[in-house]
Amino acid sequence: FFGRAPLKPCPKKKSPRAVEALDQKRLFSDGCITSATAPMSVTVTHQGRRAKIALGSAHVAVREVVARAKAHFGLEGSFGLRTTRGRRADVPDATAWAHTGLSNNCELELVRRAAGGGGAVRVAAAVSHMGSAPRTVSFAVDAGTSLAAVVERLVAEGAAPPDPLRRAPTVRVMRDRFAGEDLGRTLGDLGYGGGAAVRLHVELGALADGAAPPEKRPRDEAAPAVAAAA
Repeated sequence: FFGRAPLKPCPKKKSPRAVEALDQKRLFSDGCITSATAPMSVTVTHQGRRAKIALGSAHVAVREVVARAKAHFGLEGSFGLRTTRGRRADVPDATAWAHTGLSNNCELELVRRAAGGGGAVRVAAAVSHMGSAPRTVSFAVDAGTSLAAVVERLVAEGAAPPDPLRRAPTVRVMRDRFAGEDLGRTLGDLGYGGGAAVRLHVELGALADGAAPPEKRPRDEAAPAVAAAA
């Protein structure tokens, strides 16, 4: 009885999250993954719901993270990200993630923002008309300005011919293209608030009703004469 060794307590069962953290730590120590190849994600909350949103790259724009979070929660409209710890502050939508100063595993809240407000947005537009070389102009508009109004503004800036909205305009913002009814979306809807800068690529075609009438063929003109002779 007195010679027995004291019994060791049974080890506590680790939670799945703790096991995953230990596995990832071993991978780092073994050199299998590095900080450059480690998965990057951020936790986004909305009305009590939580989701892990993948960043993919440190150079991704914040508005891309907002778009992915909106798609995950099934939301539409103007939203933005806000910090949840310390002094709550909005995260600028046009900023690259690497320049926000936030860690890759931080927690942010997805909040609705009033579309159309927020001051001036600096616009740099490269305009191409019927395949011509692009002409670039810069100007400032309110965040509530629609893409259609931006296209019309190009006439006053001397970068587009008259009636640009009748020339099947297509506006490209980064990898997204907008045409038709989508031109009614504002810069604020796209995540560009006051103080932001956006680069647009605008393509214009021919006038929708400006096609020349078909030329008459000689046999069409001769047909009445043949009929009269008969």
